[in-house]
Amino acid sequence: MNFKKMSAELIRAMAFAIRIVAIAVLVWAIRWW
Repeated sequence: MNFKKMSAELIRAMAFAIRIVAIAVLVWAIRWW
């Protein structure tokens, strides 16, 4: 079990999730301005 690879995948998944949440919040803020 490669821990370094797993942590890299986790970091990439977290970055993707943060980006999606940021876009969703931005769209929501613009819609309800």
